[in-house]
Amino acid sequence: MHRLRSIWRNLFRKHAVESTLDDEIRSYLQLLVDEKIAAGSDLETARREAAIELGAIEMIKEQVRDIRRGALLEGLWTELRQSIRALRHNPGMSGMCALMLALGIGASTTIFSVFEAALLRPLPFRDAGRLIELFETRLDRGMDQVAFAEADFWDLRERAKSFERVAAYHGGEANLTGDQPEKVSAPQVTVEFFRTLGVAPVLGRDFSADEGRSNVAILGNKFWKTHFGGNAEILGKVLRLSDKSYTVVGVLPAGEPWIDDQIYVPYPYHANADRGSWEFSVIARLAPGVSRQAAQTDLARVAALLDQAYPAADKGIGFSSLPASSWVSSDNARRALWV
Repeated sequence: MHRLRSIWRNLFRKHAVESTLDDEIRSYLQLLVDEKIAAGSDLETARREAAIELGAIEMIKEQVRDIRRGALLEGLWTELRQSIRALRHNPGMSGMCALMLALGIGASTTIFSVFEAALLRPLPFRDAGRLIELFETRLDRGMDQVAFAEADFWDLRERAKSFERVAAYHGGEANLTGDQPEKVSAPQVTVEFFRTLGVAPVLGRDFSADEGRSNVAILGNKFWKTHFGGNAEILGKVLRLSDKSYTVVGVLPAGEPWIDDQIYVPYPYHANADRGSWEFSVIARLAPGVSRQAAQTDLARVAALLDQAYPAADKGIGFSSLPASSWVSSDNARRALWV
């Protein structure tokens, strides 16, 4: 309370404080004069020597003001008043400076937001560093990155040795019928897709291994909240998608990519799958201790087997891969953001 009273007095009773300071300095100066006279000096000599010994009075006052409680606040307030006065005298320049600051702060905030999302924020998947996306290549035809043909996916999943899991995603849409019919995104995924990503439903369960041909569905988190209010009783509810009924068995956590669609249904194995239509996105989880470079050697081995086994459809086939970080931004974009 003593300190607060002192600050209050120094800031808001400044005239009284300055008057007290003047009195103290005059009193000290008179003491020096009296000492000089007592030592044998005349009055004028005593005053002159006392003034020299005391020093510049205004400088002493400034030194006292600088160590008072509240001096920092007073200095800030003084500078603020001077700044406002200067801004009012030149409103055009003031407006330009304010605009440049606003643009600079806004641009910096935007760039950092993109930087944080692309480079710093981790993907919402377990051990995302072991996740890769796979592509087919046909270098003899100038194609270095294309989606998978269905049959090539099944063959790769069976023959590759470098992966813990391999899964496929096939985009699609369906008409959701009911009180308010609408078209929704309803991709088909192989039953191990979410386990490959390393993500588990926050409600219900994942697709089971033998559920490829079952009429079950898993909902995206946003779709669940916007259409069903986040109601946990959604499990077991039957949705009509186009001409089929699907039972909801799970709800995914929030996140992107891959898990931000609306409704997911399982994609079954087909023994007579097409080998000439490239429609499937393929992801894989590297086996523990296997590097992406080692996996590439394994992929080359599988490509050679397919080239030999299916010369008509898979002549010149190859496989390439990209790390999971590319799902957010490409290598070129990442370099640019770092710069």
